[in-house]
Amino acid sequence: MNQEKITQEAKELMDEFSEALDKISLEEDIGIERDDQVRDPKLEKLDEQFRGIMFDNAPNKDSDFIIAEKKKW
Repeated sequence: MNQEKITQEAKELMDEFSEALDKISLEEDIGIERDDQVRDPKLEKLDEQFRGIMFDNAPNKDSDFIIAEKKKW
């Protein structure tokens, strides 16, 4: 009998929640529109600077690769 009561209360709760969700309107357009979808070529210089900083901070590196530990955390 207790199981039936819990089942009935859960159904009523889900019905109330479903009705509340029906009242919500989500007519927003999700997404970003941009004039230009490609990177600016001027950023390549910044990318090289960023790359240099990353390699300077990396404790383990091998020529063009940063060696990171795997599954030790």
